[in-house]
Amino acid sequence: MLKNHSKFLTSSPLFLVLCLPFCHGAYVIEQLNGPSNQGNAGTGQSFTPSVGIVDDPGDSTSTIDLTSFSLYSAGTGGNGSRGTSYLLIYDANPSGTANLIGASDTTLDLGNTSALTTTSDAQLTWSFDNLTLDYDTKYYAVISQDSTGSLGTGDIGLGFKRNDANPYAGGNALTNNFAEAGGADLKFSASLSSPVSAVPEPSGVLALGFLFGASMLSRRR
Repeated sequence: MLKNHSKFLTSSPLFLVLCLPFCHGAYVIEQLNGPSNQGNAGTGQSFTPSVGIVDDPGDSTSTIDLTSFSLYSAGTGGNGSRGTSYLLIYDANPSGTANLIGASDTTLDLGNTSALTTTSDAQLTWSFDNLTLDYDTKYYAVISQDSTGSLGTGDIGLGFKRNDANPYAGGNALTNNFAEAGGADLKFSASLSSPVSAVPEPSGVLALGFLFGASMLSRRR
């Protein structure tokens, strides 16, 4: 009996109405084939949320939230110590005119002797507090020691796992001076979620609860 009620709850249109303000989908973009190493000149990866996303959230999506972004170390160290490093997200190439959309909430130790930079294929993951992105805009994920967007020479020169066969159509690997390496992509993954809708007013929740109860009574009859 409980199983039947559960099936009714999750398949009912009313469930969708109740869920809308609170539920949000989880998605991922992955390019996990990195057979070669990019030398100690890597600065990041460009990406487009609508390209390569799994599962596709649908045509009605206009924005999506970034929750984490990962790159993979080549294990070759780097040129100069980066120490505590953020991942910055820009709406254009930061070598020119670009807006800083946000910085990661977490940092990584990317110094020359760090296990993250000296271990081959070590996963470097930065977390974001639901950083809202335009679904169809191309963004640039760039490593930096400064969360405010002041990029310097200390942000250049880290080895990453890379694929030179252009497996990802939504962006490219970034090299010295943040130049895009056409036809090449870093090994990377990005976790995203659909934005959480505003929490409804208490009166709205009560009204939905009343409709929910009425539906359950009708179902029992």
